[in-house]
Amino acid sequence: AGLSRRRVFLSEDTELQTLYDHIQTEYYSVSDYVTQLDSKTIEQLNSLMGDFYQATNCDYLTVIGGYRTLEEQNDRYNNGYSKFKGGYSDYHTGRSFDIGVFPKNGQSSGYYTPTGDYSWFDEHAADYGFIVRFPEGKEQYTGEEGRTHTYRYVGVPHAVYMKQSGLCLEEYIDEVKTHNSEDPITVTVDSKLYSIYYEPASAGDTVVTVPSNKTYTVSGNNVDGFIITVEMN
Repeated sequence: AGLSRRRVFLSEDTELQTLYDHIQTEYYSVSDYVTQLDSKTIEQLNSLMGDFYQATNCDYLTVIGGYRTLEEQNDRYNNGYSKFKGGYSDYHTGRSFDIGVFPKNGQSSGYYTPTGDYSWFDEHAADYGFIVRFPEGKEQYTGEEGRTHTYRYVGVPHAVYMKQSGLCLEEYIDEVKTHNSEDPITVTVDSKLYSIYYEPASAGDTVVTVPSNKTYTVSGNNVDGFIITVEMN
């Protein structure tokens, strides 16, 4: 709806790995030998898929897309498979992927939808740090057609807050930018308290305010600043 897409870059803290070499095949599958994702994303995806299998005894979920290079995205754009040129696709992050359902009993296959036993995956994905990347009804913010089969790893406190608040990633980033270290977003996950806030980037080096003696992460937002996440207890 007239949204200008942000350029997307591979973060310096991203460690791409071939999913096939790290997948837990007893729980889920990957469609090929070359699909890559960030190492932390794979770690959390293995945990999520393992618990999904334990809850449903279902191993039909299959990852069918992950990291794309600029050249791969441009090929998709030029061939009419995507409306975004290279440099503007969320798949460049190494943290976004698609999911399909491929039953082994002859039932029909297709993209993932959160129905029946499969709803467990969507209901619990945020607890492992995953969000639906392009939620239905959020097209005016994401610039993408809403769909249920594309997920992105953003980290547990961020995913939980977004799910609780009904926000897509673009809305969440805009909200975080209204909070500083004196007025952070606070999120509690399994009795662990997190503070989340924003520091705008400076022309030179950016000084980031963090509490002493606390564990924290600093992530760029690919546009104009940094999102700081602090474990408070």
